[in-house]
Amino acid sequence: MTLPLDADLKLGDNTGNDTIVVEKTDTMDFVGVLNVKAIKEQMAQIQGNHQGANPDEISLENLNTTFTAKLNLPKELKFEKTEPVLEGADSVFKIEGITKENDGKTAVVTFKLINAENIKTFAQLRDKINSVNDELKVVFKTAKFDNTANTNIDYEVTGSITGNLTAEATNKATGTIINFNLTWNGKQSDAGKSNSNPDAIALSVRHEGPVVIKDKIYGDLLINDDTQHDKVIELAKRDAFKVTGLLNVAPIKAQMKKIQEQYQNGNLATNLKISDMKNEFTASINLPDGLEFTNNVKEKIVLSGAKNHFKISKTELDEKKLTVTLTLTNEAKTFEDILTAVNGVEDDLKVEVDGVKFTDKSSANTNFTIQGDVSGLFEAKVTNVLSSKVMNFNFAWSGVQMRGGEDSTAPTSDKITATVKHNTNTISAEGELEGDLLVNNDTQHNDVYTVKMNDKMILTGLLNVKPIKEQLDQLVKAYPSANTPENIKVENVDTSFTATMTLPKELKLVDGDKTIIELVGANDKFKITDKKVEGNTVTVKMSLVKKAETFKDIKDAVEGVDNDLRVNVQGVMFDTTKAKPDTNYTINGTVGGNFKAMAINTLGKTIDFDYTWKGVQKKDGEDSTNPNSKDITLTLKYQKPTTQDVKIPTQILPGDILVGDDTEHDKVFETLQGKKVAFTGSLDVSSVKQQMEKIKRMYGKSDQDAEDILISDYSSVFEATLTLPEEMDFDANPVISLLNDNGKFKIVDTKVEGKTVKVSMTVKKEVKTFADLQDAVLGMEDKLNVLVDGAKFNEKAKPDTNYTVRGTMTGQLKAKATYALSGNVINFDLTWNAEQSKDGADAINPTSKDITFTLKYKANENPQTPNNGENSSKPDTPKNDKIQKKTTNNVKTNDLSNIVLYSGIMIISLLGMVVVLYGRKLFQKR
Repeated sequence: MTLPLDADLKLGDNTGNDTIVVEKTDTMDFVGVLNVKAIKEQMAQIQGNHQGANPDEISLENLNTTFTAKLNLPKELKFEKTEPVLEGADSVFKIEGITKENDGKTAVVTFKLINAENIKTFAQLRDKINSVNDELKVVFKTAKFDNTANTNIDYEVTGSITGNLTAEATNKATGTIINFNLTWNGKQSDAGKSNSNPDAIALSVRHEGPVVIKDKIYGDLLINDDTQHDKVIELAKRDAFKVTGLLNVAPIKAQMKKIQEQYQNGNLATNLKISDMKNEFTASINLPDGLEFTNNVKEKIVLSGAKNHFKISKTELDEKKLTVTLTLTNEAKTFEDILTAVNGVEDDLKVEVDGVKFTDKSSANTNFTIQGDVSGLFEAKVTNVLSSKVMNFNFAWSGVQMRGGEDSTAPTSDKITATVKHNTNTISAEGELEGDLLVNNDTQHNDVYTVKMNDKMILTGLLNVKPIKEQLDQLVKAYPSANTPENIKVENVDTSFTATMTLPKELKLVDGDKTIIELVGANDKFKITDKKVEGNTVTVKMSLVKKAETFKDIKDAVEGVDNDLRVNVQGVMFDTTKAKPDTNYTINGTVGGNFKAMAINTLGKTIDFDYTWKGVQKKDGEDSTNPNSKDITLTLKYQKPTTQDVKIPTQILPGDILVGDDTEHDKVFETLQGKKVAFTGSLDVSSVKQQMEKIKRMYGKSDQDAEDILISDYSSVFEATLTLPEEMDFDANPVISLLNDNGKFKIVDTKVEGKTVKVSMTVKKEVKTFADLQDAVLGMEDKLNVLVDGAKFNEKAKPDTNYTVRGTMTGQLKAKATYALSGNVINFDLTWNAEQSKDGADAINPTSKDITFTLKYKANENPQTPNNGENSSKPDTPKNDKIQKKTTNNVKTNDLSNIVLYSGIMIISLLGMVVVLYGRKLFQKR
């Protein structure tokens, strides 16, 4: 007996009443379902047929049970894998075999009772079958569409299931034997019937292609909000204008509503889940030759009508084409989100571009047609979360000219266009102006300009504007006589001159971006409006000081400047770390100008002027290294520093020894026995100071220039001696004072050898520049005096006897003097000697050049009063009130300083000044 069992075929949990729609690439797990509840009931009936016998008393032998499930695929589907799974068996049944038939399109799965040989009674069989689920499932893993499956075609998958049970059953109580031979056959359950084939265990599947909509949408171009339907729009040439791309989205709203009604199936749009979405609308504006976008056009794009549902996500500018992309502002997760966004915008969506203008070379009364393009797309996967139905949307729209907004020049065209023109006549010309580069006002025409190594230079860019003046005169004459320059109004004036100067890397601007830049010859008609230093390039732009409202204003301004307009750049120097001496380096310059303006006369005639001038090398100012070039250049170099050794014969200066004011010129000086004598060494330096002033006047050099002569490798040894006769001694603590030097000199060493004091002296200030030496010489008085107080006759001296004090001075100065501006070097090696001044010559030897002073003492008129020097009368001291004590030092005898010696060092220093100044003359000549 065959017992029918309810069976079904499912795809996942979908029983397949209707065709199941999946993605073409989806994998499909088909499920064969067998309702075994009828088998359980059959077991109860069998038990009843044994007249109430105890099931445990019914023994079973040769028990065998087998089920076979088949899944049949159409040829457009294929098994990706064959891995069946048995579900609901509760470890009672197991899969025994897997095979394929029908060229691999049919999968056959067999399963049977586990350990059937161990089931010995009917009670055990019954309990086993009752323990399984009412629904026994075989899951066929897995199938897919192959490449032959077409879109939107139903493909039927069928299944079958059969089973049997055989056994010998013996009632132990009665001995009755019953042979079981049960068979089962699956039949389609009513609930799972396929509408396309209700009598078979079957379901149908298909995959759908995207829902494709390709349609037109209407767009328009507006010029300053005018649709330009009736006539070509006329605009002022100089004015930027607004171009608006318009997109009418009302048809898209209607399409979205239709889609909602078609696919929603009564469910809310929130149940339609969106994934893999791409959406955008693009509007582009293509300009013809003669029109251009303004520099900041991207900053002047405005989206209107979107009400925050759409946004500008991208702008692209490719010379003449501007493209704006719009996308949803917020992420769309359901179809409801899309409906809200589309329905929320105004019917007319606008992209306003306020930044289009005519080019300078566009012709008057010429039509210029702007081309517009609008398009849109919407792509998404839409899944109905209630039915699992999947839809792929692929919508595309292309724009055509909206009715009522057609271009007046092409009223029947579907192309989205707008046409504009201007009625301004244009006069344009390009010309050349002569320019030049000068350094320190030298045009460098005849020879390469040569400077000293560290010279600071003024670089000048020159532009000859005389031809512009002549050209403006011609323009005035071109107007009727009634239209004087005062009556010609001007607008959009742009009149400027620009100069650039580029230094080679071997030159530099000392002050960098703080370089002083001056405009010369503009006479308050033009001013520098922009100047910048970038690396080694200086750029200067000049324009009108006052706003020009009439043509006369422009003419007066241009005629008011000098014919040669100059820009001076200060502080140009060679970078001696990079530049080489006696090597040419070239500076490059550019100069130019422009005059742009819209001129309107009393008759309303408009002329757009556009003159440009390019600078070329001025005649008679050509670079000597490239005289035939039109490029504006200037070549210069710096001299290689020279080194010269200067050794001047020993120089002589007059000196003298005094006591008080007495030079001992007319007679031998007389003093008293035991009285201290203060010797004064005096050196007349007025002639040296006069000679220094004479040299300064000759070369016109200032004290500040002295700082540019650097002194190095400086050494000076100046020695002066004062020798007493045997009949005189110094006190143990004589007083030595330096007078009239004004703090400019110092004693560096003193020592006593017998009756001779040797003193070394030099300039007090550290000598680093010529200014230091100059300061020392000019800073002291004309007569330099040193007072040595503390000498007296000893016991060897005799009264009324002449005794002579002698002085000497020698010195040497060596120094390297470098002129910082040229780098030239002079090495000096100087020596000095002093000789007796004529006015102070010794009375007993008036023709001698030796510096001497002769004195004697008278016999003591009061011999009862001893005179050991302690109680003697005051020493003979200078009576000149102008001589002031500058320093007082109490020193030991071996530390004595000597006036003559110090006078000698003064001479050396002073002569050193003269020689250095002489050397400076050599510097200046090089």
